[in-house]
Amino acid sequence: MQCKGCPGVRIIHRQVVIFVDTGEMSEASIRIQSKSVLITDAYLNEQIQTGLQDRYINPIAVSARFRDLILQVTSQNTSVAYSSIGHLWLAQGDLQFQAGDYDHALESFSHAADMFGVEKDLNASAACLAWRAQIEIIQSAYASALHHTIQGLEMGLAMHNRGVTGRQLANLGNIYHERGEHMRALGNILRAANELQGGADIRALVGVNETVCRIYTVLKNPSLALNAGLQGLKISREHGLKAQEAQLLCSLADAYGTVGEFAHAKDCLDDARLMVGKIRLPYETSRMWLSLGRLYQTQNLGEMAADAFTHALKQAEQIQARGVQIQVHQLLADVYRQMDQYQNALAHYEHYHELKQQIFTEDAETRIQNLEVVYQVDSVKREAEEEQNKVVSLQQEIEERARMQHDLEEANEKLQHEVAVREQLIGDLNSFAHMVAHDLKTPLQSMAILTHLLQMQLEGMAANTEALSLVEQLQQTYQKSNSIIQELLTLASLRSQNIQMVPLDMGAIINEALKRVNFMVTERQAEIQLPAEWPQVVGHAPWMEEVWANYLSNAIKYGGYPPVVQLGAFHLDNHFVRFWIQDNGDGIKPEEQARLFNDFSQLEGRRKVDGHGLGLSIVRRIIEKMGGNVGVESRGRSGEGSRFWFTLPDA
Repeated sequence: MQCKGCPGVRIIHRQVVIFVDTGEMSEASIRIQSKSVLITDAYLNEQIQTGLQDRYINPIAVSARFRDLILQVTSQNTSVAYSSIGHLWLAQGDLQFQAGDYDHALESFSHAADMFGVEKDLNASAACLAWRAQIEIIQSAYASALHHTIQGLEMGLAMHNRGVTGRQLANLGNIYHERGEHMRALGNILRAANELQGGADIRALVGVNETVCRIYTVLKNPSLALNAGLQGLKISREHGLKAQEAQLLCSLADAYGTVGEFAHAKDCLDDARLMVGKIRLPYETSRMWLSLGRLYQTQNLGEMAADAFTHALKQAEQIQARGVQIQVHQLLADVYRQMDQYQNALAHYEHYHELKQQIFTEDAETRIQNLEVVYQVDSVKREAEEEQNKVVSLQQEIEERARMQHDLEEANEKLQHEVAVREQLIGDLNSFAHMVAHDLKTPLQSMAILTHLLQMQLEGMAANTEALSLVEQLQQTYQKSNSIIQELLTLASLRSQNIQMVPLDMGAIINEALKRVNFMVTERQAEIQLPAEWPQVVGHAPWMEEVWANYLSNAIKYGGYPPVVQLGAFHLDNHFVRFWIQDNGDGIKPEEQARLFNDFSQLEGRRKVDGHGLGLSIVRRIIEKMGGNVGVESRGRSGEGSRFWFTLPDA
């Protein structure tokens, strides 16, 4: 039997023996003294326990040792059961989690879950889900974290396993705490403490104490916060849980800071700083700098607070801890505002809102995907039931033909009902999108008018340059927000609007699109080169204006300095016309081009500009609905730029 997820691993009567040749595989690998060693479940368990005991002494060597063991059991016939391989992957993921290597940790937990799934080990499978949720909480992927936590909680309740249930409830409390629902978080955390009390999962129990400390600090109850934090600190030190000890020291420092006991807070942070200096604990390091910055801010030490927050931000960005990043950007905005450094404050305030929007968008996408999965699972179940009914019906085909016909009619009615419900849901979503967009437009228009009046008054008062610059940035923010709302309205209309394809005056459409991006042309001193004539095609003029506005704004954003943007078109052999736009920017790597037109997609390699990842997705949907295609050509070389194109039927 082949081991899923581990090529080369086979189980024969659940045990097949392998021998490992003598030799030194690496400095950190297991040194085998005899000619061969029997790899068994007991041997693997011993290596895992020994390795985890050394996790804070030499984590790199331990991780390499686990990696060598994984290579051995996945490349040869082994005597090891799936569950033992799963625990090896789980231990490797634990070390990667400690090192802040969350992507590889998620891969390891996924491999572990595959192994435990074969053995139907619900206890270990729930542990994998808990680990995944912890990483997703750190990365602020709350919808995914909630999904995996609910799965694990259902397993724990089904097994009547208090330890599993307690750990999942602890994750649930953390999710609500990070989302600002502190009372709801507290209820789940206290339930978790009750489930974990007296159990073997000391690490989870210490984590519960740390979360309780943080929640009570936010709820302005420092005495309960300190009580929980000190209790957890004592347990973590008794059991040598260094990472948890560092987190508790940071949370205790925050609690002491709220009651003005700055000396105690500083002592906690000095201990935490000493600990993360000896052991590589990236997440705990970011927490330590964050707490230190809060302490300095409470004492009105602005420069020192800003320096500490900057260190926290750098560390959090390295490990993609977006929850910490959001807190730091908000705190830096406050610190710089208090120091009258408004440009820096505004920059961090914008980063804060950009991250919040990104997380909201990802959560929405995840929820939609989860709903689709549920729908697909239900469909598969229905199909399986229908197939089973068909098998039974085949045995009684003559006698039961009338009943089968009746069943098919009922199934057809159900399907029609489901289609109607789905169409109603899509209609409701479109209506909701239009309602929200129009509701948002009113305050935005008011903001634009007030900003314009403010600019006129400041100009009349001969205000300083910085004040006028801030007003200009407010106007740009309005334009960006209005653009987002317009794109959302366009996206909603694409789902339901029926259009009539008519000949287009492409020159006039492009002129209207240029008016919409005129502020960008002026701001970046862009040069726009247009042909004298345009080929005749058919389409829908309002949608074509959206296409050109998106293409033009992207070409100016990602163009050179200054941007030089060329537009053109030519006939194809299949009665279509290809329109194109060329910029002079850095271009796009070929491997990144495939996902460029996906929803909410922005390329990390391109120069950082404001965006929300809807524009090119809308372009693709518009053109495809009008019968054309979209694409991009680029070799990813600086200065050569990119050529984006689309096709439409000729007139």
